[in-house]
Amino acid sequence: MKELVFQGFLCYNKDMKNEVNITTSSTEMMTISRAEYESLKAERDELNQKLDWLMEQVRLAKKKVYGTSSEQTKSANKKSIGK
Repeated sequence: MKELVFQGFLCYNKDMKNEVNITTSSTEMMTISRAEYESLKAERDELNQKLDWLMEQVRLAKKKVYGTSSEQTKSANKKSIGK
């Protein structure tokens, strides 16, 4: 899986407009407005929060299925079946 690494920094052009230069690991450069940069940052942060929540849900589901309490229940069921 190819991963791009982004670095951003604030610069000013001749007209003193607020712009952000983005450099990717493939050394290609592009310029976007500060507002677009902030919007993308906010979207990234929101997606990271959603990912964290989903990863926590997976962890909890695995714990519920494979956790210690499920093993105790299975062995208790085996004992009662054996009797």
